Parts: sequence; C-alpha cells; structure tokens
Amino acid sequence: RVSGYHMRKPRSGTGRAACGAPPGRSRAGRSRVGCPAMTAALALLASLVWGSSDFVGGTISRRYRPLVVVGIAPAIALATLVVIALGIGSFGSGLGYLPWAIAAGVVGFVGLLAFYRALSTGTMGIVAPIAGTGSMVPVLVGLAGGYNPSALQLAGIVVAVGGVVLASGP
Repeated sequence: RVSGYHMRKPRSGTGRAACGAPPGRSRAGRSRVGCPAMTAALALLASLVWGSSDFVGGTISRRYRPLVVVGIAPAIALATLVVIALGIGSFGSGLGYLPWAIAAGVVGFVGLLAFYRALSTGTMGIVAPIAGTGSMVPVLVGLAGGYNPSALQLAGIVVAVGGVVLASGP
C-alpha cells in the first residue's frame, strides 16, 4: 500500500494505471480520472438525480412559490459544502476562485428560478425539453473551438437532440 491506495500493475499494453492507482498524471501529462466503469456509474447517477430533481422541483413549484422551492436546495448544498470545505482545509488555499464561484452560484440560482417558474406556469412536457437544449451551448462552443468529437460522441449528440425534439412533440 502506498499513500492509502492499493497499487496494481498497469494493464499490459495500455500504459495506464489500473483503477486502484492514486490520482496523478499519465506520461502524456493528462490527468488520470480513474475507472471508466466508475466514471460511467457516476455520470448515470448524476443524470438520474438531475432529471428527477427537475421533475420533483417542477411538480412542487406548482404548489409553492418557485422562489421557495429553488431557495431550499442551494441553502442545504451550501451548508454541506462549507462543512466539507472546512473539514478538508480548502479555505486555507488561494481564494481567487471565490468571486467566480459566487457569480456562478447567482447565475445558476436565477436560471433555476426561471426554469421552475416556467414549469409552474407552463406544460412540463414543453418547458423541460426546451430548457434541455441549453446543454448544446458547451457542445457548440467546443465544436467552434476546434474540438473533434469521436463518432460515438457525435452519435450521442444526435440522439440527445432527437430526444429533445421527440419529447417536445404532441
């Protein structure tokens, strides 16, 4: 054991560390993320939580004011993150990121408030797919910046756009 991580031999021929290796940099200088299976599991879990929170938040915002619905979750998240940051000593490092983090939080709050307001007054089957097209912004910025997606990534983009179109139909 080294630094609390179980070290395994790299997979033969790949030059990559096995899934139990400590985080670090590969020979190419790129950061190692970890197990592809764990990455996929976390991505699926994030999608499930994000989608269900939109549904539950939209449903609850029909009974309560959207400001109340949107205000509760970020307050709980902020309190939790402050406790975690204090526990791991994150506030001891440089705080140059803090203004950007606060601005991102404010913009996210305003966007979520507008989204829940739309869900509370409109049809969820129309509002949610239209709002979902916002995820195309970073994709388009990446493509415009010269990123060349793989065939699988292009297929994913086509399926996502097709899903938005189909979900917004009658």
